Amino acid sequence: MASSLSSDFKYLIKGQRLYDSAAKLRLPDFPAFALECLSNRNSLVYGDLYGIGEEAPTIFRRTLRYEGFSQIMGTLVKMGFFCTESTLILKDGIRPTHSIFSRTYWNQWIDEKYITDRILALGLCKDKDTAVKTTKTIIFLGFQEPTEIPSSCKSPFEVTCLRMQERLAYSKTEQDMVLLHHEVVVDYPDGHAETHRSTFLEFGRTENRKTAMAMALTVGESAATGALLLLANKIKANGVLRPIDPEVYEPGSSAPFVSKFLSREKKMLA
Repeated sequence: MASSLSSDFKYLIKGQRLYDSAAKLRLPDFPAFALECLSNRNSLVYGDLYGIGEEAPTIFRRTLRYEGFSQIMGTLVKMGFFCTESTLILKDGIRPTHSIFSRTYWNQWIDEKYITDRILALGLCKDKDTAVKTTKTIIFLGFQEPTEIPSSCKSPFEVTCLRMQERLAYSKTEQDMVLLHHEVVVDYPDGHAETHRSTFLEFGRTENRKTAMAMALTVGESAATGALLLLANKIKANGVLRPIDPEVYEPGSSAPFVSKFLSREKKMLA
């Protein structure tokens, strides 16, 4: 379930409706990216963390994806690929092939045209384009292949996750990407308003034949910055601290491990 605040109204989105809540998004700094955003867990906690819970009418945290992602995933959900209940065909150590597993849904050997037509006939998505993309996703994941499903998989959800883990792994010629966007609208007592935007974009890279993922860079260098602050005795407080604490982010923003990231971050005042 995801929760957010919009114009002083609280919104709760149940898990099965999550993909239906996706909204189109375009970023001013990167207009070439066709993106969408969907609700991500409980956004309301950030009101208390940042001390704006009593005055901010809108607070939401969302996940960015390429446009069309939620329609495909939502269709797969309706088809049962993310069902977490055990199924008879996967019980008692039985190891069917992915193609046989798929036949429990389609009652025949599947091909691209049949799956697309079936998705549309059952009303599992709104348009043919989404049906075609969902079909290509199913085939890309290898659900028509005669490969055995590991005995550890007991539900369609586990089978699908394993297929995604295997097929979506990065090859040596691919790189990951991290994209973050923050937008804060400030209303002042005199009536004027300011919009502050901060956008961060980082790609994985290869140097000296060694590949560093963008996720590893952003997480690892942040952790390294925290370690440097502790070694330099910049942090006096004990326990687990959040980076929203001035004792952390003020000296941390000038640390060498994060300075190059901050220099890339674009901030605009509109």
